[in-house]
This record gives sequence, structure tokens and C-alpha cells, in this order.
Amino acid sequence: MGRAIIELDVQMLHLNGQFQGIVILIGKPLLKVATATIRLEPVAWVDTMPFGWTLAVPSSWLAHDGPGPFDGPESLAPSERCLISFAATVPTIPSLYNNYKRIIQTETHIIILHEMVHDARIIRIDSEHLPLTEGQGQWLGDSVGHWEGDVLVVEATHFRSVNGLPGADENLHVVERFSRLEDGNLHYDFTVTDETVWSAPWSGRYTWASKPESKLYEYACHETNYSMVNILKGARLLEIEWREQRASIGAEKNPAVTNQGRAMLP
Repeated sequence: MGRAIIELDVQMLHLNGQFQGIVILIGKPLLKVATATIRLEPVAWVDTMPFGWTLAVPSSWLAHDGPGPFDGPESLAPSERCLISFAATVPTIPSLYNNYKRIIQTETHIIILHEMVHDARIIRIDSEHLPLTEGQGQWLGDSVGHWEGDVLVVEATHFRSVNGLPGADENLHVVERFSRLEDGNLHYDFTVTDETVWSAPWSGRYTWASKPESKLYEYACHETNYSMVNILKGARLLEIEWREQRASIGAEKNPAVTNQGRAMLP
């Protein structure tokens, strides 16, 4: 089966008039292999969230044994911890902002420095993939490139089970092709394969505009990651509220329950 080549269109998603995030909308395949329809609809909260908790009841994760989703920094998503980009870096898919890149090239290496979360991707030229130790994949995978005429072909593999591309796992395999255009821009083409996730390879392509007069500024993610503190602080406040609500219910059923007893409730 041939690969499905798609064009990428980045649009903002609004539900009920409120901004919810961005969505990559997939257009019609240029090589018609298969078609799919994506429906975006407001949905009610459901009881199938991670850790068995639901957003319908604040702090409902406390009603379940085991770790919760906001116990500490380590339980949050890698992007919330400033470990990887908020958008896919391998392959490179545009995000809502900070899409600038700086490319540094030598005879043996190419570095693509992404402005978003300052990811520095190192591509070794005419090399071999590094040995993979079980469980020791990399956030951006292991990238090796070679030249086919004027086209740089890069193969990336050896990813972590969570690696920045939504849905992908440690079996992710990416092939990219970089072509310099007459106007100085770069034509970027990529193909994604992950047999444990997708039934067939899928691809995308778009142009990286050359702007040599522009600058790439530091993305100080850790230094300004106020959301991390606020997420954990908000979770602690919700847990206090949840315990107080449980205590109130217990007091109504058993008027003899004291303040000290309410504090002991889960």
C-alpha cells in the first residue's frame, strides 16, 4: 500500500465560543489511498479519564487508590514539565506560535534548533543509528541523515514511548526530506510509520520560509513555568474542597462526627 500524502492546515478550535486549543486538519490525500472524516463536537464529561477519575467532580481522583494525575511535577505531561515541545518536533508540525528554527550545518552534523521549548535536534550525517538499550529511547529519537543529490534525507528512530508526536509510541519511525528551493526556502516532506498505532504510513509536507534577518530568541520554559506551580497549587485546593465536601456528607449521615473525625476522612 502506498503512503497517504496529506497537506496540513493548522486552525484554532473553539467550542461554545471559547478557545480550546489548535487542531491539525487533514485535507484530501494527494495520492488517494484512503480518506477519513474528523468530527469535532462538544461532549459531556465522561468517566473514562486517566487514573479512573472524571472532570465532572473536582478532585474525584481521591476516591481511587493509587497515584493521581496531579500528585507532583513527575505526574504531569512532559511538555508541561518543559521536557519536550508543545508541538511535534520529529516530524516537525507547526504549533500555534514559536515556529522559528535555526539550522547549523557542518560536514558531519546538522543541528536544528527549534524556538519552541528550545529543542536542539542533532542529525549525524553518513552515520549509523546508536545501539538502543531497552527502555532508553530518546525524546526526539536518534536521527541519521544522508544526501541524495541536493536532498537531505533523515531517518529517525529509537524514540521513547512518549515522544511529542500525539498517539505515537516507541515504535515511531520517521523519514524526512529537506530540499532547498530556488527562492531560498526549504521544502519539508515527512513520512510517519508506527505499526502499533497506525494501520498505514502517513505523510505531510509544507515549506519552511527562509528569514535570515530574523532572530531566534531564548524560550525560557523552566524559568517562566508558572503554570506548573499553579496546576499543583490548584490541585491541592481542589483536594481540600473535596475532603470538606466528603466530610459534610459524613456529618449529615452521622451528626456525631467531629471536626477531627472529618479531617480523617479520605
